[in-house]
Amino acid sequence: MVKISPLSSKECAHADSVWSVCFASSSSSSDLIFTGSLDETVTAWKASDSGEIEKKEDYIGHTLGAVSVAASESGLVASSALDSMIRVWELESSETRTVIECAPSESWEIAFEPGKNSKHIAVAGGISGTVKLFSTVKNSTDSTSPSAHQTHNDAKFSYKVPIREEDQNRFVYSVAYSSNGKYIACGAMNGTVVLFDAESGKLLGQCDGHKLPVRSICFSPDSKCLYTASDDGFIHIYDVNSKQLIDSLSGHNSWVLSIAASPDGNSLVSSYDLLAAFVGDELRGVACPSEVPFGPYEGTQQFLMLIYSNEASGEQVDFKFYDFETDELFDISESLEFVSDVSYGNITNPQQFNINLEVDINVPLVDGWNWMSLNVYTEDMTLNNMLSSIGENAEYIKSQVGFADYYSGFGWFGGLENMSPFNGYVIRLSSDTQFTYYAGDGLARYDSYNYESNTHDVFDVNMHDYEHNGTMTVALYDNGERIQSSDYLLAAFDESGECVGHTQSTAFPFDGGNTIFPLMVYGNEDGVGLTFKAYQLSTGQYHEIDQRLSFTHDMTLGNGFDPVVMNLVAEPTEFSIGNPYPNPFNPVVNFDIEITNESYVTAKIYNISGQEVATIHDGMLSAKNHQMRWMADSYASGVYFIKVVIDNNPATHKKIVLLK
Repeated sequence: MVKISPLSSKECAHADSVWSVCFASSSSSSDLIFTGSLDETVTAWKASDSGEIEKKEDYIGHTLGAVSVAASESGLVASSALDSMIRVWELESSETRTVIECAPSESWEIAFEPGKNSKHIAVAGGISGTVKLFSTVKNSTDSTSPSAHQTHNDAKFSYKVPIREEDQNRFVYSVAYSSNGKYIACGAMNGTVVLFDAESGKLLGQCDGHKLPVRSICFSPDSKCLYTASDDGFIHIYDVNSKQLIDSLSGHNSWVLSIAASPDGNSLVSSYDLLAAFVGDELRGVACPSEVPFGPYEGTQQFLMLIYSNEASGEQVDFKFYDFETDELFDISESLEFVSDVSYGNITNPQQFNINLEVDINVPLVDGWNWMSLNVYTEDMTLNNMLSSIGENAEYIKSQVGFADYYSGFGWFGGLENMSPFNGYVIRLSSDTQFTYYAGDGLARYDSYNYESNTHDVFDVNMHDYEHNGTMTVALYDNGERIQSSDYLLAAFDESGECVGHTQSTAFPFDGGNTIFPLMVYGNEDGVGLTFKAYQLSTGQYHEIDQRLSFTHDMTLGNGFDPVVMNLVAEPTEFSIGNPYPNPFNPVVNFDIEITNESYVTAKIYNISGQEVATIHDGMLSAKNHQMRWMADSYASGVYFIKVVIDNNPATHKKIVLLK
């Protein structure tokens, strides 16, 4: 369930993160809320007469964090935990009904058989890719006496999700029972969704479409449809009988972690921003944002909403906006009159709504690194304006495409100059503080905002190919003199020769206008060697750079006052071949050749038997430093030699070792 309006809250309810929650009904008391936490406890909560949330009881026994809780109509509550145990309690007596021991990580999510005579619990999880069905009674009979300890061998059935053995993403994340009790569905890390017969365990079919982990899954109340939520940002709706995809719902900008269907089956809710329609206090429609595929608003987010009524016309429809990230509910200024079968707006000419931002929006940030995003804009999106509330607590901010340092007494400066709506940022602070969107500064919800970054055709890098990034602020020197011109680009390259970052020079205003290069570098693995080149825009000439570094994720090297010093490599005065690097290597080795005059150069690779195995270069080279590399992914491990001949002069050899 997504919270539409906050009713009550409980601060510090657990000592660690809450990973799961469910409602449970008891004949002896009011409805209860059960929470499962990484603090190893499962806790029952109830509402007091004053409306406050009060703890009723802690259900203890887990030795590691609880990751899933579920309740049955038959008066049972169960929890699964990282200790590989599933504990089933009787709600009325709080006594343990049964304890089920699973293999490590084989109890990720649980779901009770529906109905008041529920006798089974479905368990999903683990790299084995299985779904298991366990009894919640003593044995296969209808006895309700406490059961003995069960193990995974006691499962009624254990069916493996049909995933290729070589597939590493076999982990099963989610499981659900159909309302009629006939089906069990589960979703796996690789995007696989399958259906089982709940009675026999027979595989009924597979639902295709997702390419990333399926985090949540549920059936429609009539058991005819299956809803799935995935890391790919889509919600899929499948027909249970045919296993065919009925619809694919977009609009999420990131993972969809949870999904639920309304009891009447008319609404589907996931964990994201919502637009809701009301007549009085009665909810008449809900919509998630969807990306517009074409037209003047292409790429923006719009809400496509169906509104329901029993009246043909005349009812006033009001609207509210729920911000999932901030957990805040906002009123919409506009209202509409309901008229049956009348459409308001379309994707090329949408109905315009305005959110009432009558108060500032406050976001708490902590000492160290913080993830943050924004879905608002104003005329001034500069860092100095948007982050003015943080003040002297700020140190550093970066996005996927740029970064900036905070200079005390001066402000923000770097390759990242502006923030933009719906982009993610990582900000580092020196102490806990509060980030504030100031409502009085012309702040508005995101509609359309074009943010253009500095790009160049000389170097090319796709930051989406990389998991991590790091930054450096560089001062570039030529023959001992600092380059103060904006005529240069600076680029970084990994060991395979791929460009992993580039930037243009800029003037640092807080130090006399000295030129710096704010360079963001991308990578997937720490320790990868980095080399650098400079490109002079006016001449079209590439320059080698003497500096070599190792990539480390989140590295922050240098700043405007104390930059990393790099030097252009001088024109060679004599022929030489540099030491290969890395050495030993796998699968790429690099080496430099310095040429004093334009010459005919051959560079070849030989094995230890003296056989030629590869030609790196055979032709003319200009007088400069040239970087060579050998890709040896198709060669066996062993000792090899680099042989370089310049204009038929005596050869130069270098030994290299390939280790796989």
